[in-house]
Amino acid sequence: MTPSATPSRTAAPHVSPAFPQPALADLPATPWHGDEAPDLVLAAPAAGIHLGVDRSGIPVSLPALAPRPVRVAALGDPLMGRLLACRLLAVGAFVTVRTGHPAQWSALHGASAGRLVLADTAAWPPRRGAAPGYGHGPQALVTDLPKAPTATEAPGPWTTVVHVTRHPQPRSEFWRTAELLLALEARHAATVATLRGGDAGRVTSGLDPSEIALFRADRSTVLRVTQEATERDLCMSAPRAGGR
Repeated sequence: MTPSATPSRTAAPHVSPAFPQPALADLPATPWHGDEAPDLVLAAPAAGIHLGVDRSGIPVSLPALAPRPVRVAALGDPLMGRLLACRLLAVGAFVTVRTGHPAQWSALHGASAGRLVLADTAAWPPRRGAAPGYGHGPQALVTDLPKAPTATEAPGPWTTVVHVTRHPQPRSEFWRTAELLLALEARHAATVATLRGGDAGRVTSGLDPSEIALFRADRSTVLRVTQEATERDLCMSAPRAGGR
C-alpha cells in the first residue's frame, strides 16, 4: 500500500516520544481487605542456555548463568566444553578457556570477536561479573585440563566455571559440590553413582548413545543435545596437518 501525499483526517495525532513519569501519589490504590495476607509465591522461571530436548521433545536449558556463582561438571568428551562456551558467548558472557589443546578451540576463538580468550594460567575472572547486557556481562571459565578447578574458583555473582573431562577426580571438592553435573555417556554410570548416588548412576546407565543426563540438586533430566550446523563448524576439532 502506497502512502498518500496528503495527510488523512483520521491520522493519529503526533505524540511526543518523551513520556513523563507519573507521580506515585497520583496512582490509584486499593486497600487490602481482611486480616490475613494473601498467599503469594514468587518463583523464578527456568532460565539458562539451551541444551537440547528431553524424551518428550520439551526444550531443556542448563541454568549456567545466575546472580551467584555456578559450577558445572561435565563427564565425557571435551567437545561439550566448546559447545557450552559457544552458547555462553551467544548470551553475552565473556569466556576464558584453560586447555591443553588450543588448536581445537581455534575456530571458536577466531569467531568470538575477542570475547573468548585462551589463558591457561591467567588470574580469573579478568573483570567483575554482571548480568547479560550490563557491563562486561557474565564471566565464564571453561577448562578441559585434567586438574579440577578449585571449589572457590567462581568468586562472585554472574560467574560460571565449567570443567569437562573424561577422567574426573570424584574426591575433588569441585566435583563433589558442583551444582550441575552432565553425564555424556552411559559408561560413566559408576562415576556418577559415586558423585550423586545409585539412582543417578542407574539413570546414566540407561542412556542411549544419542542421549546425555543433566543432574541438578533436586532432579535429573535425560535429553538429546541439539546443535546447529554453524555450531558444529565452530566447535569441531581443527584438522591435523596434512589433512589426516
